[in-house]
Amino acid sequence: DGVLWRGSNVIPGAREALDLLRDTHVPFVIFTNGGGVSEQDKANALSQKLGTSVNDAQVVQAHTPFRGLVEEHKDHRILVVGKRYERLRRILHSYGFPHVVTPEELHLMEPLLYPDASPHDWLEQDTKQMLKCTTKRKDDERPIGAIMLMTDPLLWGRELQICLDVIRCSGSNRLGHCSLPREPPLVLYSAASDLQYAAELPVARLGAGAFRVALETLHKRTTGRPLHQVRYGKPALESYRFVEGVLQQQARGTVHGVGRYYMVGDNPRTDIRGANHAGPCWTSILTRTGVFTGTGNDEEDPADVVVDDVLAAVQWIMRHEEMSKLNGD
Repeated sequence: DGVLWRGSNVIPGAREALDLLRDTHVPFVIFTNGGGVSEQDKANALSQKLGTSVNDAQVVQAHTPFRGLVEEHKDHRILVVGKRYERLRRILHSYGFPHVVTPEELHLMEPLLYPDASPHDWLEQDTKQMLKCTTKRKDDERPIGAIMLMTDPLLWGRELQICLDVIRCSGSNRLGHCSLPREPPLVLYSAASDLQYAAELPVARLGAGAFRVALETLHKRTTGRPLHQVRYGKPALESYRFVEGVLQQQARGTVHGVGRYYMVGDNPRTDIRGANHAGPCWTSILTRTGVFTGTGNDEEDPADVVVDDVLAAVQWIMRHEEMSKLNGD
């Protein structure tokens, strides 16, 4: 939201911008802090919404880099946090994580973890269907090796409590019986980045990053220690490096490869800040169609270039590349 579309409305020039990149054989990815669906489903939705072809290799969501964690955690039980849990489970299975558990399941196993609500009252529809077709999972007693925060959940109170319990017990099955985290601390991999995002209302909405901030604050207040986490999505450097690899893969077999990277974004705190800290090969371009709507530049995280919209950004890139060729850069 904010660069290619806002709410349900496609931003004028978005389709033309992508078509221009494709027609000139410029590698590109749609790099979003969103998630909760597979990259293929996201590509299909983008293609339908924008009226142009986007494939799954051109989509990097906040949790897409989790694929790089498989070797370290493929034998571990993973607690996934977000919404639409059976869909999230399928995504992690497709990445290569076979042992996935949800807060819903932990609440069902021990209702006292969140006594304010019956676990059966808050089951998502997909989970209810799954429970009709299966018995107790074979890996129910496997210790939890990591938490993967993929999106913001619907039931914040329960998920915050269960995440804190899992972290305090370092993944053991004594949830609710540990007061302080053990060593080594359990790691939280967070794809919840955007504190706010631009939607159809004039004032930005709270994003998935708001849940992460709540978890960080509660962990610090209840344990006295900072949360042990690795953050993905913009502005995290790990995600920008992942995008570089995707673009290099797309450019294989082309004459020039990839020498420069351009980030076109509407959010100075995520898009622009990340590009500004990703190294000299990156150029940040800020649009006025989303979170940022100012007339000048952002004061806290100024972009290299400010333009009206994504089509103007792509046109600027084309002109800049032509000038660079003429100057022998």
